[in-house]
Amino acid sequence: MEKVLKIQKKLKKNIFYETYLFGNILFDKQDYEKALKKYETALSLIDEKNISKKISIIYSKSKTYEKIYETKKDENFLFEAFENYQKTDSIIYEMFNSVENVEKNIFYDLKNFYNDANSNALKLYFLKNKEKFVSKSYDFLEKEKFLNSIILQKFLSVKKNNNDNIQAKREISDENLMIISYKINKSEIIFYLKAKNFISVKKLEIKIDTLEKKINDFIISIKKINYDNFCKNSHFLYNILISPFEEEIENKTKLLIIPYGFLYRLPFEALLCQSPEKNTKNNYSKLNYLIKYFEISYNYSETEWNKFKEKKIIDNNSLICFAPIEWEKNWDTLLHSEEEIENIILLSRKSNISYKKYIYENATEKNFLLSSLMKKYIHISSHGFFNEENPKLSGIIFKNPPDELTDSNTLDDFLNAKEMFNLKINANLIVISSCKILKITNMNENASRSMTNGFFCSGVSNVIYSMWERKLTTKQQKIL
Repeated sequence: MEKVLKIQKKLKKNIFYETYLFGNILFDKQDYEKALKKYETALSLIDEKNISKKISIIYSKSKTYEKIYETKKDENFLFEAFENYQKTDSIIYEMFNSVENVEKNIFYDLKNFYNDANSNALKLYFLKNKEKFVSKSYDFLEKEKFLNSIILQKFLSVKKNNNDNIQAKREISDENLMIISYKINKSEIIFYLKAKNFISVKKLEIKIDTLEKKINDFIISIKKINYDNFCKNSHFLYNILISPFEEEIENKTKLLIIPYGFLYRLPFEALLCQSPEKNTKNNYSKLNYLIKYFEISYNYSETEWNKFKEKKIIDNNSLICFAPIEWEKNWDTLLHSEEEIENIILLSRKSNISYKKYIYENATEKNFLLSSLMKKYIHISSHGFFNEENPKLSGIIFKNPPDELTDSNTLDDFLNAKEMFNLKINANLIVISSCKILKITNMNENASRSMTNGFFCSGVSNVIYSMWERKLTTKQQKIL
C-alpha cells in the first residue's frame, strides 16, 4: 500500500509539472484564458508544503489576469490579479509569524536550560540544533520575501476576496473612511480607492524619477527648515498623490494610506492642499495641511489593517519615556533628549496622562521590556540605525549596548528588529525619536520597513519616526 501511495504521489507531481509548463507555453503564445485554466489545475495538484512553487503559480495567475484585463478592460480581472497578489503576501507573512513563534519558544527554553546545562546536555544540544533550523528558516523566508518584492513591482497593493465570509469580514463599515492604495510603475502611478460600497481604480502618467526627487527635496526642506521649498514641493506632491481623487474623498473625514516603495518615506499629513498666501510667509501654522481636513493613518495592507480593527484598545491613558542620553563609548551624547522627554511629560500632565520616565542608567532594554506592557503611549529618544545588508540588525540603542551589535535575543541593550517581532507591547502609539533610524535607499525599500513590521507584529497600532539629524539642537521642539 505504501508503495502504491509513493507511485501516486510521484505521478501527481509529474502531472503538476507538465500542467504548469503547458500553462507557461500557452502564456507565451498569448492564449491567456487557457493558460489561466492550466495554472488553476496546477495549483490544485501542488503539494501544500511546496511553498515556493505555490507562490510562483499564484504569481503566474496574477500576471495572466493582468494580461486578460489589458485585453478586455474588465476591472474584475484586475481585481483578481490583486487578490492573487494578496495570497502571496499573506502566505509569506504567516510563514514569518510561524517561524518567529518557534524561535520565541526556543529562546525561553534555552534560557531555562542554560541554568542547568550539565544535567540537560542532551536537551540543550537538541535545542541548539533546532535553533540552527530556525536560522535557516529565516534565510529561506528572506529569499521568499525578496521574491515577493518582485511581485510587488508587478501588481497593485489592493485586494478583492471572492469568499463571502472573508469578504463580509473585510467590508468597510465606516462611511467616513477612504482606503487609498498606491502602486508605482515605470511611468505611472495607480490609485486603488476603496470605501463603503465603493471601489475605483485611477491612473496618472508621470516621470517616476521626478516624483522621487520631489519627495527627497521635500524631506530635505523639512530637515533644513526651508519654507519656500517646503511649500513648493508639498503642494506639487499633493497635486500628484491626492488631487486626482479629490472628488472621491470630499465627503470623507478619514484616510487610510497604503504606500508603495519610496512613498513610505513621505509624511502625507504635511502635504499642502493649497499654495500658501503671501501673508503667510514663514508661518507654518497658517498653511492648509492635509491633516487639517482628514484623520490620516497608514498600514502595509488592508489585510493587516483588518487585524488591527480587532485589536483590544488600551484605554488607561498612560505614557512611558526612555532616553539613555549619554554613553561611555561608541555613541555620541544626545544632550537635548532629556529636555525633549521633559517637554513631552509637561504636555502629558496638561492632558491628564499618567507617565513614567527612564533616563540615563535606567534607560535599559530590560526596563523597556518590563515596563512597556499595556502602556498606551511609548516614546524613545536614543540612537538607532538601519542595516541594509541585514535588516534584522536594524535597531534601537539603550544604555549599555555591546561593541558588536548582533541579532541575538538577549538583554544586551540593543533592541533589534528580529526581537521586535516577539514582543507583546500592544501600545496605541510608539514614537522613535532617533536621527539615523530611517536610512533608506532605493535598493532595499521593503527591508527598510523591518522595524515597523516588527512593532506591528508585537501589537503596536501606530509607529512614528523622527527625520531629524542629530546636529539639530531643537529636535525636541520639532517632535512636540
